[in-house]
Amino acid sequence: MQTVSSELIQNLRVILDFLTASTPIENLPVCDGIFLFGSSKTDLIPKSGANLFKKGLARKIICTGKHTLRLTSGPMGFPTEAEWYVDVLIREGIPQETIIVENESTNTLENILFGIDTCRKHNFHPRSLILCPIPPLCCRSLATFKKQFPEIEVFGHTFESPVETYLAPDRMKRIFREFERFKEYSAKGDMAEVTVPQNIQDSVNFLKSHQ
Repeated sequence: MQTVSSELIQNLRVILDFLTASTPIENLPVCDGIFLFGSSKTDLIPKSGANLFKKGLARKIICTGKHTLRLTSGPMGFPTEAEWYVDVLIREGIPQETIIVENESTNTLENILFGIDTCRKHNFHPRSLILCPIPPLCCRSLATFKKQFPEIEVFGHTFESPVETYLAPDRMKRIFREFERFKEYSAKGDMAEVTVPQNIQDSVNFLKSHQ
């Protein structure tokens, strides 16, 4: 087994802390809703949302997601990611009448645009939301929401994941891709511009040089 240096882990942790941009649960204000970004990878997103709801931090939960473009259906035998999330939430004790379902989106921007459109169709007009994506997408999710709906106050919150889980080459590439997306998507007008501090860029460069 290849030994991973402490310096590599340290730089990876610096990057993940920046990308995650998660507000600790004890610092979150009560918001109008909890917004769950679709994912076929983990049930920790809806479980995080259920935990926030049970703590009284919102009165609605918005489930978003059809499936990624590489797939033809959702996870765990469900047609879509959103419907899988609903099943998880109900099993966690969340009342079905508090859940809003958007099941046509296939990426972060669509999650947001279609999700808010669905909220409005249900006569729900949130002024504040807690966003729950997978950890490395939290920063981009916040920036995209702020660009598309600046009138809605948003806070990021995501589950904790050991830094070692991101050492896999495919996950490392996805982390690097996030920084490319900051520039690409802000230029397209999809998201607000994200300023990457020099120490974060230094850590990115370090990891790239040790691939």
